[in-house]
Amino acid sequence: MPVPISSGDRTILIAAGIVLVVMVAASLLVAAPQSGKAGYPSSYSAAYDGAKAAYLLLGELGYDVQRWESSPVGLPFNPQGIVLIFAEPWMGASADERQALQRFIRDGGTLLATGHYAADLLPEGGTVDLEDTPAGWQALPAILPSPLTRGAREIRMETPMRWHGGHFGQLGLYAKGEHAFVVTYRYGRGRVIWWAAPTPLTNAGISQPGNRALFLNVAGHPKEAKILWDEYFHGRRRTLWAYISGTPLPWALLQIALVAAALLFTFSRRGGPIRPAIPDSRLSPLEFVETLGALYHRAHAASAAVNVAYQRFRYLLIKRLGLPANSSFAQLHQAVRERLGWNQPGFFETLQAAERAAHDSTLTDARALLLVQALDHYARLFSLHPGPPDKENC
Repeated sequence: MPVPISSGDRTILIAAGIVLVVMVAASLLVAAPQSGKAGYPSSYSAAYDGAKAAYLLLGELGYDVQRWESSPVGLPFNPQGIVLIFAEPWMGASADERQALQRFIRDGGTLLATGHYAADLLPEGGTVDLEDTPAGWQALPAILPSPLTRGAREIRMETPMRWHGGHFGQLGLYAKGEHAFVVTYRYGRGRVIWWAAPTPLTNAGISQPGNRALFLNVAGHPKEAKILWDEYFHGRRRTLWAYISGTPLPWALLQIALVAAALLFTFSRRGGPIRPAIPDSRLSPLEFVETLGALYHRAHAASAAVNVAYQRFRYLLIKRLGLPANSSFAQLHQAVRERLGWNQPGFFETLQAAERAAHDSTLTDARALLLVQALDHYARLFSLHPGPPDKENC
């Protein structure tokens, strides 16, 4: 039998359904992948100007290629054979990161940098002038024979800017007229390669004549080169907050914090069960020892205290040595010398003194304390009770 719904409840359900449909549609529109331009050649992007195809090509050809999403400060200190690709970086670099890049190239690494911002990161770089009216993709011929131009006599590249050399060691490889658009030079033991645009490695440009050959010439031999494709300056930075900020976790943490603050401000000790305070026990071991000692002191029974300590020491020693219970002083002393290897003087005299003191009614408290301490000392030496052995006189 259907449950009747009031008009007010029906209105609320309809409004909630409309809001749900709007939220789902909005989330689908926001999350829909863009098939147009990505804005920069990220190795994650399959868009027109992305670089996912070039990244996957390197892996298929057997290159050791990986994305670099950490600061340049963490680059390897032995960079020989490593090619670092800065494909149109757009985030700034700190002074430490610039020094780390210089160290990477100077120690033998190769840096492929494309675009205006990348040129600003290069050590001993030249100046870059923006073209007043970029002409789009241009056919650029190779002007110098070089391992980088092998198999690529001509490439097609966008030319939004041109290079002005900083020193004579900077060589233009592809140019049009007097303007160079691909430049290389040595820095320390490494090499810098600059492209005016990332066109030869983009999804749209890598298939153009000469572009793939140029890109693979820069990458080097698959068995000798390791490729690090920088995504750090594309904003993908391996920090905990950078990862968390892209998830709903910050909002969940905020809600948890609000609930915790509410609980903190509304907490009351009266909210829990009321129990009476637990009184201190009058049977603590220390109190028992103090009470027993005071009793012996008032009764002038120092001999009884020595007798208790002596009988326990004798029992533990006989048990340790495996002797009969009625063993004499001489038998105990002989067994200690033979089985425990104790040859120091004083042990036999201590046994005799403790035996006499146990029956001496005139024994003083000070003398009794010395005898009890002596018995405890030997008990520790012979490991008769738990605890570390006394090594003072071993």
